[in-house]
This record gives sequence, structure tokens and C-alpha cells, in this order.
Amino acid sequence: MYSIGGDDSFEEGTLPMGKPNDIAWFKITALNQLEEGSEEDFIVDSSQTRMIQSGIVKSPCITSALPWKEFLSLPTFPSYEAGFAHTPNFIYASKLKQYLSASFSSLGASLNTTILVHSSKRGAGKVSVVQSVASQMGIHVFEVSGYSILGDTDPKTIGILRGRLERAAQISPCLVLIKHLDALAKKSEQDGKEGAGITSNLLDIINEFSSKENLVIVATVADVDKLSESVRAKFKFEIEIGVPSEAERKEIFNQLCHNKLARQPTSKIFGKSRLHFSYALRGDVSLETLALQSAGLTPPDMVSIVQTSKQKALARFEAYGKKNHSISIRDLILTSGGIIKITPEDFEQAISEARQKYSDSIGAPRIPNVSWEDVGGLEGVKKEILDTIEMPLKYPHLFSSGMKKRSGILFYGPPGTGKTLLAKAIATTFSLNFFSVKGPELLNMYIGESEANVRKVFQKARDARPCVVFFDELDSVAPKRGNQGDSGGVMDRIVSQLLAELDGMSGSGGEGVFVVGATNRPDLLDEALLRPGRFDKMLYLGISDTHEKQQTILEALTRKFQLHPTVSLEQISKKCPFTYTGADFYAMCSDAMLNAMTRTANEVDEKIRQYNLKLKEKSPDAKQISIRWWFENVATDADTDVLVTEADFDKSLRELIPSVSAEELKHYLRVRENFQGGKKKAKGTIAIKENGAGSTLPTLPAIEANTQKIQELADEEALKSASNDIAELYGDIE
Repeated sequence: MYSIGGDDSFEEGTLPMGKPNDIAWFKITALNQLEEGSEEDFIVDSSQTRMIQSGIVKSPCITSALPWKEFLSLPTFPSYEAGFAHTPNFIYASKLKQYLSASFSSLGASLNTTILVHSSKRGAGKVSVVQSVASQMGIHVFEVSGYSILGDTDPKTIGILRGRLERAAQISPCLVLIKHLDALAKKSEQDGKEGAGITSNLLDIINEFSSKENLVIVATVADVDKLSESVRAKFKFEIEIGVPSEAERKEIFNQLCHNKLARQPTSKIFGKSRLHFSYALRGDVSLETLALQSAGLTPPDMVSIVQTSKQKALARFEAYGKKNHSISIRDLILTSGGIIKITPEDFEQAISEARQKYSDSIGAPRIPNVSWEDVGGLEGVKKEILDTIEMPLKYPHLFSSGMKKRSGILFYGPPGTGKTLLAKAIATTFSLNFFSVKGPELLNMYIGESEANVRKVFQKARDARPCVVFFDELDSVAPKRGNQGDSGGVMDRIVSQLLAELDGMSGSGGEGVFVVGATNRPDLLDEALLRPGRFDKMLYLGISDTHEKQQTILEALTRKFQLHPTVSLEQISKKCPFTYTGADFYAMCSDAMLNAMTRTANEVDEKIRQYNLKLKEKSPDAKQISIRWWFENVATDADTDVLVTEADFDKSLRELIPSVSAEELKHYLRVRENFQGGKKKAKGTIAIKENGAGSTLPTLPAIEANTQKIQELADEEALKSASNDIAELYGDIE
């Protein structure tokens, strides 16, 4: 039998009507019949039936595999059946089911099972997976919140917790779910010592109640690093729930869209009548696309996306009804069969809003909006990037045999050559999430926190894959080890942690994560970063050495400009010297647009002045019009169009000062020769052919000549230093 809470208004029938919110199970152990009848069939008359509760019966509850929740319109738990079939999806649910099955078996009484469930991000579904698995197995769940039982003193808190657990021990089989365990046992300096406040009492309670038969203690914690080490050691099993993968997100969207949308009809008052309708997906909505676009988001975020898309779909119907007054919204919904179709555009807007809403709080990266058309003059570099990134994305089965992908790219060169812009274009072209990291963001004053920040960056990237992690100004994050003056060696530890994480990216745990670095000074980087397997592809981004490349940059920058028909970007590029970087061209185009806007504003002022003069001639008492009134009532599109002329470019070109001098460009070219496989061969080497293979070794005379030359240079430098010292000495005597 069952008793349903909620609305007490009943109608005649088998089941009570209303909105149920919970259910309590009763087991009939005996029946006293007032009249003789069949021994199998009984009719329960509520006016003549009396129920007497004689005690508590320990028995499993009815499994939710039977659709009694759907039958009673109760909220259902998410389904993790994909993990039970030993598929790569929801493996943590399969592990939890294995642990619980063994613990509640006839031989599991001696296991004293304790399970700790934690996640790398809040909202990953720790409580949901425990409740779902337990309900499918017919196990009672007794929830205890760590924050709700906190008392004024530690003994009061322990007393409340003990009382809750003693009550749970009367239920069988029972799973005690302690939420927010870190609220009761935070890591402290007294951790692990005897009598360390509430921690030691908590350990005794865990030992006492985990030994009871048919009782399993499961605790959840958001940040396992903040949990007391002694309390963590008491849990025999740990289950980590990460951010859903792409396949898991597809399964979650499938449950939210196909299962719940069909069972959740809604109603709304349109005009004077209430209309019942439901939502459904349009045929061109792709769950694969939704799963790809929602990378890095948690299940609550995806629930919010579905709810927001429903609102967008309804708002679209309402907007259409307002434009066409002859058709009401009610008629539109009735015409569509009482079903409002959700389009891909609704989902795209909902996902975009979700990312803008949650990106600051959860660090969710976004897909930028920079295309190859915004990047000009780097055709050779583009080809190298396509070969490095497109191959593992387009042909992942080629790397399944153990072949390590090369996912590290380092951009170096003068400032303003488009290193950051190129990294964003990579993410946009391949629909990858973009996660930018600045050096100072990783630094922390506490020991160990800086390295933890590096680990969190790569963990977020793995959660949001496919993803591009972009380290801007890499030389500030990973300088040469041993040259730092900080007493704690923080920078050296950050470099070591960065090297370890980069090694992990090339393995099985880093599929779909690409690391891109940008620096102006590659000679300051630690040498270990530049070996194959880390930043193994170094691409030099220099200045444009031809007018054709300069023209492509100008075309990319002025793509959204309204140029005068007489403007020739080819002629403008021929006036530019070969010392301009991409940032210089951006400054030139911005100044040209500003010059055009200033000229247009002056023309508008002159038109308004002439308009006021005409008004004054007609009526001397007339007030002068304002600029705002003129734009709203008189101005045409031709008055507001800003046309950039060649004179505007010439003016900005005359005023522009290059950001990089010729001497600095020569320095960057020398750096390129040293770091991009163009190191000069040592003088005096000979080629030795052995078994058909060619190699070079320095000859002995060349080594002696180089040694003698180095010695002469050293003697000359020492002589110069000594003469300077003598000159200073004579100067002091005078």
C-alpha cells in the first residue's frame, strides 16, 4: 500500500488526485475480514477500513526500475543505466553499484563499507548518482546534511549526528548519505592528533556505525583536498565524479529532451482561457551538436539550458503573434497541434547565455569568434597548425594504437605579430573551447597553492575538451629554473608542475587538449619545455616581408570597414615599410577610421549649422535644434555612413610610429636562427659518410683554432678591463 502526501483533495477512483510530493510504503502482515469472501481479492472501503500500525518491518523498498514514480507523477532520478552496461559512460555509477551490491550481499556484512564521493566541480551530480543507484537497487537512503547538524559546540554536533545515525540503523537495508562532510571535518593543523576536536569523535562514530549490518555510510564532499586526512583515510572506497564527457552530455540531453519534455505538459493563460501545450524538439536539432557546444558544463547547467530554450521557443511564438495581429498566440499553438517546437537557434542562445552566466563562477571556457579571415599574412604558419591539430581531430583512430600526438605549439616573435589572435582562430576553426591563462593568475603566496593552480588549469581543460589552453607570455610562467631569487623557489616548482602536466597531455588522458604558448623571449624559457612531446613545434611569427602580405593584413583588418570606392589597399600597402607589425597595421586602420569619423562628425556639425541658419531666416524666434533631434528627424543613411578614404589612411600613416625598431627585428631574427632548427653549424666541420649515412664532426684543427680564438678574445677582454681600472685609479689620484 502507499500513502501520498500533498493535496488532500480526492476524487472517486483508485488513486487520490492532486500533486504528490513523496511516498511512504506499508507492508500488510495480517488481514482481519469482517465478511466471508474470496481469499484472493479484497475491496478496501475507506469508510469501513481501519489500519493499525504494529511496528516496523525491515525490508527493501520497491525498486524504481518499476515505473511507479512515473505512474504517481513523482519526480524521477536521472538514469545511469549506460554505466551499468559497462560502457565508457557513467563509469562511476557502475562502480557505486558494485560496491553496494557487495556490501548488502549475504557475505558483505563484514566489509564495513564506507564510500567517499567527491568531484572536481560543484554540481557534478554526487547526490543524484547515489540516490539513483540506491533507488534502482531498492535501498533506503537516509540523508544527513553536514551544515544542518552543525551545533553551537562540538559535543552538540556529535550528539545530533549520533541521533540521526541511530535512527537510520533501524532501517534495513539503509544507505546513510552524509552531504558536505567537509563542514564537519575540515583540514587543520591538529589533523591526525589525538583529541583534535570534532575529528576524533567523528572517527569513532564512523567506526561504530559502519560495523552495523546492512548499513553503509556514503559521504560527499566538493573539494576533497579540504577534508581532514584522518577522516579521509577512514573511507575504504573513493569515487570521483568528473565533469560529463561529450558522450555523457549527449545522454543527459537525450534524457532531458526526449524523456522529460514528453512527460511535462505545461499550461498558460492566453487571453481569457487556459491552454495546455507541450514542447518537442524540431527535426534538425542534433544532440551531438548540443553535447559539443556544452563542453565544460555540469548537469544543472544543462537542465538550465533546456529550460531556457523552452522559454526562448515560447517567446518566439509570442513575438510572431505581436507582429501579426491577425493571428493570436493561442491560434498559433493550436495550429501546431498544441506542440511548440524548440529549434537549434533556441539552444544556441540558451548555451551562450549559460556560458556568459557561469563562466566567471565555474571557469567555463568559451569558443571565441575569430576566423581565419581575421588573420592575414600568416599562410605558412596556418599550414603548420592545420597539420598539427587537424590530424588528431579528424583521424583519431590513427592515434588509438598508442601513437602519441604532438599537441604543443609555441608561437614566438616580436610583439604585435598576432600570436594571441592566431590561437583564438585555431579554437574557432575547429570548434574548440578556448581557455586563456595569464602568468600572475597562477601565483599564490601559500606553499603548494601555485602548483595546485597549475593542476586546476589542466583539469578544467580536460573537463572542457576539446579545448585549447593558451599560455600568454609563457616566459613569465616558465622561466629557466635556478635563476630565480625567490626564497621559496615558487617559480621553479611551477615550471616542474607545468612539465609534468604537459607530459600527461600527450598520453591517454589528454585527448582533445591542445596547449599553445606565446612569448616574445623564447631564450628565457626553460630548456625542458622545448623538447619533443611538450612545446615541440615552434612557429616564428614575424613581420610581413612583402607588400602582398601587408595587403592581406589590411584586407583582414578593414573587412568590416566601409571603404570609399577609390581606396586601393594595394597602393596603401606599397607605402608601408617592412618594419610594421600586425599591431601597427591595426593602429593605422583604427586611426584611419577615427579620422573618417571625425571628418563625418564635422560635416554633420556643418549641416546642422546650415539647418539652424535656414530656420532662423524663416522664423527669427525659432529655437536651434539639437544634434539628437537632427539625427532622429532629419538625418538620412547617407549622413550617418562613415566612408574611409585614402586620405584618412595617408594621415594615419604619417602619424604612426612603428612599435618595433629595425635593431629589435634583427635581434628576433637571430633568435629565430637559434630556436627554429636554424642553428649555425660550427665552423670547420667535415662530412663523414659511413654506410651511406652522412654526419658532421668537427676536425681537430678546427677545435684548436676555435680554442685559440676564444683564448685571444678572453685575453683581449681582460686587458680592456685592466686598462679601465688603471684609468679610474689615475683619475682618483688626480
